[in-house]
Amino acid sequence: DNRGENFEYGFSPVMAIVISFIVGFLSGIFGIGGGSLMVPTMILLFFFPPHVATATSMFMILPTSILSSISQGNMGNG
Repeated sequence: DNRGENFEYGFSPVMAIVISFIVGFLSGIFGIGGGSLMVPTMILLFFFPPHVATATSMFMILPTSILSSISQGNMGNG
């Protein structure tokens, strides 16, 4: 049980941006969700606790899906 414990973790913003571009490129090439690559990256390279990495990935999906829905609607695909 980890209640009451404090975790410290961090990341280099430059490294995070570079990795995000690589993950986005690979996701686009292979047609997979970026979360399947970002969550392990956050856990293994940035030492995020798994629950934080998963929640962060899910939070990143929210603006992406909203903007994608708006774009598709504007193009007449909705």
